[in-house]
Amino acid sequence: AAVNRGDGNPFGPGVLPPLEIVPEYRHLISSLQHARVSREPQDEDGSNNWVVSGKLSPTGVPIVSNDPHRTIEMPSLRYFVHLVSPGWNVIGGTEPPYFGVDGGSNENMAWGFTFAGIDMVDTFVEETNPADPSQTMYNGSWERMKIVREEIRVKGEAAPRVAELKFTRHGPVFYEDLRNHRAYVAKSVNQEPGTAAFKGSLKLAQATSCEDFFDRAMFWKVPTHNLICGDKKGNIALQVSGLTPDRDGWNGRLPAPGTGKYEWKGFRSDLPREFNPERGYIATANDNTHPPGYKGRPVLFRTSVGVEISRIARIRQMLGTGQKFGVEDHERMQHDAYSLRAERDHRLFKGWRSKDADVERARAMIEGWDKILTKDSAPAAIYVRWTGTEAARKRGTRRVIGANEQALVETGLRQALDRLTKDWGADWSQWRYGRINTSTLDHQFIPEYSLPAAERPGGFNTVNATGANFRRIIDLSNVDNSVWTNAPGQSGQPGSPFYGNNRELLASGQYLPLPHTRKGVDKIVAYKLTITP
Repeated sequence: AAVNRGDGNPFGPGVLPPLEIVPEYRHLISSLQHARVSREPQDEDGSNNWVVSGKLSPTGVPIVSNDPHRTIEMPSLRYFVHLVSPGWNVIGGTEPPYFGVDGGSNENMAWGFTFAGIDMVDTFVEETNPADPSQTMYNGSWERMKIVREEIRVKGEAAPRVAELKFTRHGPVFYEDLRNHRAYVAKSVNQEPGTAAFKGSLKLAQATSCEDFFDRAMFWKVPTHNLICGDKKGNIALQVSGLTPDRDGWNGRLPAPGTGKYEWKGFRSDLPREFNPERGYIATANDNTHPPGYKGRPVLFRTSVGVEISRIARIRQMLGTGQKFGVEDHERMQHDAYSLRAERDHRLFKGWRSKDADVERARAMIEGWDKILTKDSAPAAIYVRWTGTEAARKRGTRRVIGANEQALVETGLRQALDRLTKDWGADWSQWRYGRINTSTLDHQFIPEYSLPAAERPGGFNTVNATGANFRRIIDLSNVDNSVWTNAPGQSGQPGSPFYGNNRELLASGQYLPLPHTRKGVDKIVAYKLTITP
């Protein structure tokens, strides 16, 4: 039911405004507007994070869990690092070319992130001077563009090629319409000072508590994230972060004229936040993170009606039981492969029988299936292939009941079986779901440095998303009890024993110890590299 109705009404107060056509363009648009995002879920590389308070922790002290998802790459995108110096003791992940720790913990607190979706970019339509296209209209006067001339030398060519980059007061010109005297310009917060990606993590690395976390999180200007916090004092917190334009009187969801009427009025400081909610946990999964009761103007551009929200619904389902969750429980939840969509569709495979023996066999397998997307599951493979059939898509786009619905499900199963037989042969024992949900580990430049593909459980909008290869679980009652994974390996150097040694962790659900104290590190240290002048 949660998947069907979405994560609340996006057009309600404090959530998401409807598309607004500014007056200058309304004559181009019909009076009836309808925007819809497909209700068919996509297997996306989203991210999860959650923090439980002492109320839900066996030690009475918070535990922070985070698995930010990205495309699996070779070498690994992220790298675990422990930075220790006077005033610094932070451990966590970083990624090139950034410095510091973007998701980490110190001796007092831990933080994690998921992508939020603040609208940080606007398209402005500039009116250009018919007599001089390098001029644009602003507040009734013509202004000259800034033009940067770049010379690019090309191997084998005597003369350099010339590229002209044009800028108005709003930003770079990405398209010029010379016939209609228009220039299209991207205005982004990236053009503002202090917006180097992940720069705010340098502030968070020295936070002393979740109270201290709020002010520091506002220095996290790019990318836009849902930052969560847990501290040793027992506090938990959420701060939606990102440099957020203050658009007074318009919302920026569609292009606006660059004539001066539609301008940013600075940047907002009223971004959504939570502190020690009564439910005992905070969780985000790229969903709508305007907390309950938030009354401010909306800041997020994502709508969750029509967008798959199975991950956040399942996380809330698991955390909402009221039980206490230790580190091993968080490991299990990060690798949860239970499909809420399969739960929703389960009724379609019950109460009827097919005259086609193979279709009946497949139907019975799905009916008896536990709805968990394990990598060796044949019913999981059949079900997921069924969801992609033409018949299944038809069932999702028109109202069908009774025999009509059953006929479409039966036809879809026949189509799924035909495809599986064509792809993998007639031996059903080889129909493993992991063959659908595979992470290829191709090196970005040199094929000889690639690793074998890894069959995986989860994916298909489960909490154990396909893009998850970097995970942290931080036990703030005993930081040496924390754990991590980073697959397929820490080293980006082919030939290193640590280049692909964690490849199996993509599927196994195993974790490695993440000690924080000097005593804890010394217990498991394997190598030391000393660099001297």
